[in-house]
Amino acid sequence: MPGNLDGSSVSIIYDVDGPDELDIANNAVITKALFSSAANATPGECEVHFRDMDRTLLLRTGRRVQLLVDGQPIWAGFSLINGKGSFLPAGDGKVDTQARRWILRGVDNNRLLD
Repeated sequence: MPGNLDGSSVSIIYDVDGPDELDIANNAVITKALFSSAANATPGECEVHFRDMDRTLLLRTGRRVQLLVDGQPIWAGFSLINGKGSFLPAGDGKVDTQARRWILRGVDNNRLLD
């Protein structure tokens, strides 16, 4: 089930309508999510930190990203910078220490108008 915020259904879709379409809220543990919009052709931004429990996700730059709340689009844009790391500085190789930390950063569709 997608993420839930005060009874609302929340989805963060990566690679919208693409071959790698993925609902991050449904397939990972989100630790931080920020979506902002701006006016006057100034691009808004997004930053999503999440935990890839299975270490199977692969994010690519330039893919479409969309935030949906109760099925309604709230924010849309493109991924620009994707980073990955580890939540723990060192692990013992056991399954619970292998989770990967992703940081997805992007800009909204106003970037296309600049």
